[in-house]
Amino acid sequence: MKSASSSSKRDLGAQVHKTGTDAGAMMSKLEEGLKNLEREINADKTGLIEMNTHLIALRKEKAALEEKIKNMQDYCDSLVSEASIGGVLKQFDAMEGYLKNAYGKVREGHAKGIDMLKKEFGYHPAYKRGHANEFSASYFTPSSDPNNPNKR
Repeated sequence: MKSASSSSKRDLGAQVHKTGTDAGAMMSKLEEGLKNLEREINADKTGLIEMNTHLIALRKEKAALEEKIKNMQDYCDSLVSEASIGGVLKQFDAMEGYLKNAYGKVREGHAKGIDMLKKEFGYHPAYKRGHANEFSASYFTPSSDPNNPNKR
């Protein structure tokens, strides 16, 4: 029975050796897997820091764009508000009235000037008479309607 007992000890020893070798191999694989996971976790942490930095920059850009949009909207709203448009239109109407009045005075002054040239210098607006001492100038009469320059 010695041989059976020694054979069973060898079988047991071989089995323990195989189990130990398998356990060692498994332990090596687990350690390698753990190192890989730790590298991935560190890479993810670095990526997370970069993403947070980028996110902060994007939030600042968003805030700046929202402020710019708000300012532009306020400007547009001020242009179309009744108070603004009414004030601008009143100023325009006042300026238009002033210009019409001033243009009428200029036409009147021009007519007086032409009359003076006729009396003092014998000027005839439509044609020259051919006298040596005759005053001559280009014939011009301002339009009676400044909005329609073809109307005299």
